[in-house]
Amino acid sequence: MPKINFASLAADNHQAGNPAGAVRIAIMLAKTFTANWPVAADIVEGEITTVTSGVLPADTEWTVYEVPQNTISWDDELINEDGFQNYKQSIEFMIAGFSKEIQVELAKHMNARSVILVEMNDGQWACVGTSNNGIGLKASGGSGKSGTDKRGKTLKGEQNGYGWGVVPVASAVIADITFTAVA
Repeated sequence: MPKINFASLAADNHQAGNPAGAVRIAIMLAKTFTANWPVAADIVEGEITTVTSGVLPADTEWTVYEVPQNTISWDDELINEDGFQNYKQSIEFMIAGFSKEIQVELAKHMNARSVILVEMNDGQWACVGTSNNGIGLKASGGSGKSGTDKRGKTLKGEQNGYGWGVVPVASAVIADITFTAVA
C-alpha cells in the first residue's frame, strides 16, 4: 500500500539521552531458518513484531558474541536511483584475542550468511540482514606490534537488496528468543 503523506516527527531527542553504540550481538546462520525472516509483513509500525520460534527449528538458540566495548556498529543506506531504490545494511564488530576457540568460530562464517541481532547501549535490539538475504562476514586482523596495539579480528559484512533499513526488534520478539549463555 502506498504511503499517503509524511507524519510530523519530533526527532531531536530534546531532553532525552541518545546513547550510540552497542553491547553485544546475537547471530544465527541464515540456513538455519525454515522460512524467511524477517519479511515485510513482520515489520509493523517500524519494528519487527513476528517471533522467530515459528521459523526456526525447536530448541534453536541464538549464539551470543560479547565483544570489546565500542567495537560494534551497524549502518543502513538507501541506495540507487528513483525506481530502483533499495537498502544496503552493514555491520562491523571486533573480537579481541587469539585462541583456538576464536579460530573455530571464525571458520563457521566462511561462505555462510547470517542474521544478526544487535543489542544497543539503550537496551533496544536491531536486526541486520534477513534469512533469505543474510550478511556475509569477512574477518581481518592480526597480532599487533606492541603491547598497546589491538590483537584480534574485525568482522565486517554488508548486503543490499532490502526493502527496509535496519529496524528495531520488538521486546516481545526478544523475550521469545533463547540466547546461548556466554561462558
